[in-house]
Amino acid sequence: CNDALVARGLPGEMVTVGLIGGTGGIGTHLLTILIQRNYTIRALARSPAKLPSHERLTVVKGDVAADEAAVLEVCQGCDIVLSAVGGCVMSKMAANILKAKPSRFYCVTTLGVGGSSKEAAEMLTQMIGKTNFDDYDKADMLVRSNGYTAVRPTSLNDKKGINKYLATDEIGMGPIDRFGYPLAIARSDVALFLADCVEDTQWDNKGVQVHKAASSDKRSGCNVS
Repeated sequence: CNDALVARGLPGEMVTVGLIGGTGGIGTHLLTILIQRNYTIRALARSPAKLPSHERLTVVKGDVAADEAAVLEVCQGCDIVLSAVGGCVMSKMAANILKAKPSRFYCVTTLGVGGSSKEAAEMLTQMIGKTNFDDYDKADMLVRSNGYTAVRPTSLNDKKGINKYLATDEIGMGPIDRFGYPLAIARSDVALFLADCVEDTQWDNKGVQVHKAASSDKRSGCNVS
């Protein structure tokens, strides 16, 4: 939703969210939260049967990297588009969504791209290879250069979330463990950040790093800028 929608405090069902990657690790959690918050959702999926049936969920079959028409169909009429896609299709995915010219677009990339952390970039390149890293970096650049938001989470895990996160525009590794590695954040907590951004515009048109929140911070959805 845009600033006007936020200011008017419209009920959830009057806000339409486009969801790309709703069957993945982050996307599955994100879809659950969006449904709980009563948003109207338009989701793109290669295998629609993997998504639940719900009265406020419309599913369009298609591949985000290959089906421009399907991507356009999902994005049309949405107040915001959220992408939780990962893998080797990042730059193609970003390019296709950009062609749809969404009002707002939040795209999950990764810590280390876009100049967010030199140390994380070196670690990630070793883990996934230069070709895949460059693809993530290109997607991040496309998103940012077109005035949208790149969401750069640190390393991810599938542990139970703590229902909070640390979001910041400061570059660097963020919180690290005793071995010097970034603390992993639960995929469900990254999903929470994305869902919070549907009605919170403070991260629009920015690059934002999303880290695991400190256990001492009791506030859900901790945002630090």
